[in-house]
Amino acid sequence: PIDTIKIGNQTWTASNLNVQTFRNWDTIPEAKTDEEWKKAGEEGRPVWCYYNNDSSNAPKYGRLYNFYAVSDTRGLAPIGFHIPTNDEWNKLETYLGGDSVAGEKLRNNEGWQTGNGSNLSGFCGIPGGSRNAKSEFIDIQASGYWWSTTNHEQRQNFAYMRRLNDANRNFYTDDTPKIRGCSVRCIKN
Repeated sequence: PIDTIKIGNQTWTASNLNVQTFRNWDTIPEAKTDEEWKKAGEEGRPVWCYYNNDSSNAPKYGRLYNFYAVSDTRGLAPIGFHIPTNDEWNKLETYLGGDSVAGEKLRNNEGWQTGNGSNLSGFCGIPGGSRNAKSEFIDIQASGYWWSTTNHEQRQNFAYMRRLNDANRNFYTDDTPKIRGCSVRCIKN
């Protein structure tokens, strides 16, 4: 069974996604080098990686996926779940009191570099870092980044994600290039 947490009217997975296949069992390619990661992004192909290409990060932080893996019609989320839209993230944020305080309630109460959260929501948000548009690994133990399935309205190569960091209580909505590597949380259908 999948560990979940109910927050308001939503049921979320309690940890970051850590799969290497789509729902139909097709393999998602692993990008093991900067070149492989960049090429997949430029070609709009799904890939995943471990933070720092180090598999020992997977049990704690899950894997990082580009948006093309998130939006693939074969389905990245387990059966009965889907990857949240920006509106579904907004509902979570609103339920927890708004963007200026929700972050502290979503951040796990351990594992953050300088500022653990209260984890009052039970979400257990962890600072798994990201792989930025230049293929650089950034912010492990300082920030957590999670995809939404919502495309940017004007910029075709951008989509929305959510971000927590250890410096404040905020829960950020950012638009970012689809080639970025972010963590994934799922929400029950």
